[in-house]
Amino acid sequence: MRNYIYLSIFVTVSLGALFYFFQRTQSRLTVKHEQVLNLLASARQAEATLDKDVLKSRGFFHLNYDPLVASEKSFEDVCSKLKSLENISPELAHALQDPITKYCLAAEAKLAQIERFKSHNAVYRNSIYFIQKLATEDAGRFQLSRRTPTDRLKKVLVRVSLAYSVVSTDDAKKELETLLVRTKEYSSNEDLDIIHTHARRLLTAKAKLDEITSSVLHSPSPQILEEIRVKYFKNYKSAEAFAHFNRRMLLGMCILFLLFILRNIVLLWRAAQKLAEANSDLEHKVHLRTRELEKSNETIIQQQQKMIFSAKISSLGEMAGGIAHEINTPLAVIVMRADQLMDCAQESELHPEEVVRSLEIIRRTTDRIAKIINGLRFFARDGSKCVVQES
Repeated sequence: MRNYIYLSIFVTVSLGALFYFFQRTQSRLTVKHEQVLNLLASARQAEATLDKDVLKSRGFFHLNYDPLVASEKSFEDVCSKLKSLENISPELAHALQDPITKYCLAAEAKLAQIERFKSHNAVYRNSIYFIQKLATEDAGRFQLSRRTPTDRLKKVLVRVSLAYSVVSTDDAKKELETLLVRTKEYSSNEDLDIIHTHARRLLTAKAKLDEITSSVLHSPSPQILEEIRVKYFKNYKSAEAFAHFNRRMLLGMCILFLLFILRNIVLLWRAAQKLAEANSDLEHKVHLRTRELEKSNETIIQQQQKMIFSAKISSLGEMAGGIAHEINTPLAVIVMRADQLMDCAQESELHPEEVVRSLEIIRRTTDRIAKIINGLRFFARDGSKCVVQES
């Protein structure tokens, strides 16, 4: 029974330990999943914010590059966090190592393109600002009333440049390129030469900006990030399936352990019943045996008393025989001497010496009888003090 109790306690403690470690592992898996999901969401958000800031800077909605720099910093932090995924889960970091490396390389290339974008965008802005300033100041220099070919060409070049900066169509681009070819003929005019230079920069910078913007917006980093997400969810589903399998195994073990504990409880209950019955039977047997022993003791005592009584009777008979013998002998002497005296008295042959001698013999014989009787009295009071002397 003690072994059953110890085994049940051991099984219960083991089951509790298994449940605790499983719950801890499951909670850690959930926490890791939430951390990775937050990291992937922040990466997607940072990439979207970066693309949006590039477009805003491209459309001159940002007066400076501070928002774009902040987006770049967030984008770099996302890459660093992805590289530090090993701190969250080494196994997951090893499984996602290749796509994370590809993503970080794509992110570095994208950031390099953004640096190029900022450089060319600065040139593009300066050219537009110059042409806009040139178009607004000294409006009288470009009055159509003057009708000089150079002034008209300047005005047309400024208008076409501004139109191309606003709407970058192929027709506007061809028109601007045609005007740039025509302005080469007036290279002696300093103002027209400056406008030509800025218009050429505008055309070149806009083409490069379109190329860089397209490269930034079509960067492979979102696809790689999606690949990371898909691969992560595949890994997570595998871990979740393994955890689900462990849950089933734990549930099965719990059921088995519960059945085992119930079995032990039933066995303990049956053992307790058997023990109670055995105790009851033992008490009954002990009671019966006690009664038998008491009866046996009573029988033995009675037999001992009978034996003692028989021994006493036998001893008393032997003693009575010895006493009778001891008394009969002196009585026979007395009777014999008395008969002799009577015979002598009848025959008148009594001699005084013979009478005295016979009486002395009778006296000694009666003394002997008296000693025997006194000895019997002492024996009746204290047998150890009784001394019987024989003459």
